[in-house]
Amino acid sequence: MAQAGSRYHINEKGEAGPCRATLACPFGDDKHHFGSVADARKAYELVMSSSTWPVPASNQVRAAEALEALVTARSRVIFDKVKEQMGYLRNEAFTTEGQRKEIDNELARFRQFDDPQADGATRIEVLEGFLNGRASRGGREKGQAKQVTEALIDIYSVALEEISEGI
Repeated sequence: MAQAGSRYHINEKGEAGPCRATLACPFGDDKHHFGSVADARKAYELVMSSSTWPVPASNQVRAAEALEALVTARSRVIFDKVKEQMGYLRNEAFTTEGQRKEIDNELARFRQFDDPQADGATRIEVLEGFLNGRASRGGREKGQAKQVTEALIDIYSVALEEISEGI
């Protein structure tokens, strides 16, 4: 069971709130708890769009699964968008051969991690890895290489925000 206050659930009135149970929560086990009030509300709204409250435990699990599926689906769309933006940088924004080659190399590495079976959490980790890798290079680069890194940092940062937006 989740520790008191560290997780959130939906009560029988449909209200999101912190779990204060020290042994067994009357609203379910860990599968029925969420990391934030916002996540609990989102799961509740997903369930309510197809059922009535009080939600049986199986529907609460379904809501958590639906939330995870939403993040996974959104991450797939965002990954495709990142690849499109890299293509734009390569073909339209950057004019030198060195910049284009840098984008080609980054895109090839990025595609290696674009597993169609990956879940949302895995895709978020990939984006964070690429962002951190580029951020660690940013201070050492100059001129055109620095422009490429700054553009890629912007793309990765926006992508991470968009995946978690509204969740």
